[in-house]
Amino acid sequence: MRDLNIIITLCLAIVISFAGSAEANDTDVIVVGAGMSGMVAAIEAADYGADVVLFEKTSRLGGTAVVAGGSISGANALMQYEAGITDDSAERFYADIYRLGRGEHDPELAWKHVEEAGLAVDYMDKMGVDFGDREPGNTAYDPFDVDRQYMAADGGAGYTSVLEEEVAARVERGHIDLRMQTKVTGLIQDECGGVVGVNVEDVESGDTAEYASGAVILATGGYAANLDLVKRYNFDNARTAALPHATGDGFEMAEEIGAGFANMDYLPAYPGSIPLPESPERHELSAEVEDYPGAIWVDKYGRRMSSEHDLTTGERQAVWAEAPANKVFIILDEGIRSDNASIIAGHDWERFEELLDGGVVKSADTVEELAEALGVDVSGLHDTVDAYNQFVEQGEDEDFGRSELEYKLENPPFYGIKTYPFVLLTKGGPTMNTNAQILDEHGRVIPGVYQTGELVGGANIGGQGSVGGLAHTINVVWSRISGQHGAAYAQQNR
Repeated sequence: MRDLNIIITLCLAIVISFAGSAEANDTDVIVVGAGMSGMVAAIEAADYGADVVLFEKTSRLGGTAVVAGGSISGANALMQYEAGITDDSAERFYADIYRLGRGEHDPELAWKHVEEAGLAVDYMDKMGVDFGDREPGNTAYDPFDVDRQYMAADGGAGYTSVLEEEVAARVERGHIDLRMQTKVTGLIQDECGGVVGVNVEDVESGDTAEYASGAVILATGGYAANLDLVKRYNFDNARTAALPHATGDGFEMAEEIGAGFANMDYLPAYPGSIPLPESPERHELSAEVEDYPGAIWVDKYGRRMSSEHDLTTGERQAVWAEAPANKVFIILDEGIRSDNASIIAGHDWERFEELLDGGVVKSADTVEELAEALGVDVSGLHDTVDAYNQFVEQGEDEDFGRSELEYKLENPPFYGIKTYPFVLLTKGGPTMNTNAQILDEHGRVIPGVYQTGELVGGANIGGQGSVGGLAHTINVVWSRISGQHGAAYAQQNR
């Protein structure tokens, strides 16, 4: 015990020495990222008496929430009581998370979340977010067992616009120092591994600096715009629909300090992105994949992978996630084309023709020639089309039980479209405790560093499924927790 006390004393001395050497660049709490979660964390830390520096690498506040849908969820919120729903509870919310997420969440984190989620809804309500008619509703995903989802009238921007005003008020009072277009490039650790500051770089000038702090809160968002990380953790081939700032900075910083990670393999991507040569990483265009008549989906071996019809959102996502190299080829013929709306989502057949002329869509007079053009196994596609046509004739899909069997694939030309999954939000993240402190690979607290927002990992809270309103609620619940605990830790140790 005496040796442990000596180590703690030495580590504290190092923290004090570092903070003292930074002079003007010394603060209580540093928040990295000024999206919805970073703004809430900065506000909470400031309101708990801490001096806060808020760094944002872009030229605007709000992050991904600015373009998000705006749903938030929690049990026992004031709006729920106003609507006459008085029988909800944290226990019922937890049961829904367990069911919807297939039990893949962290039980302690999920329980903390459901306890705090209603208060988080009230927090944004009292701050002045416009929730329209204030009626609780249910999710567009698999439903809750009680209405507990609320929608901001202006979508995600309804939250960020209110938070921007709150941040501005604290900047004016001198409680928050907001540094825009300043990228945090790394965390600074003391000799005991605790985080005691950050390295930063001015985006425009390239100038660098060090900032000392009592605590650092990472609110850097996800990594969906970093396809190198997507490939490392999730998909061999994908496109991104995320905003360009979502490059996974916090994931890389957490990894550098030895953080553990959980649920990094889970990323529910959207199906049907058509890769365009002029946009090698961005998702720009989709094929219609929800119950489109006649078309079949095959992998690079020419094999069907599902019924293509009557699938849930998760089942469609799984086809693209599980396909070899995440490539799914959509096959149709002239008969299907002539009878139906365009298979290019949101466009007419003229756009299809443009893609055909540009070589993005392939066509051929025979199934075998189409397979060669697509780079698909020739005999595999031939056998698959033959079998499928027999299923249409007999009125029964013996392989996958498809209900819609209207068209045989027999009218040339035949068409094929290569598609990938596309990503928007990531779902895994560094391990943490209920105080939002990041943990190392052995489950031990890394002193001085906290996290919130998308970096937390929605699957670590809600499991491997879709929980309505989870992302925005995480932005509030865990930002309040990290802001409060970060401020307390910093003030206790300064």
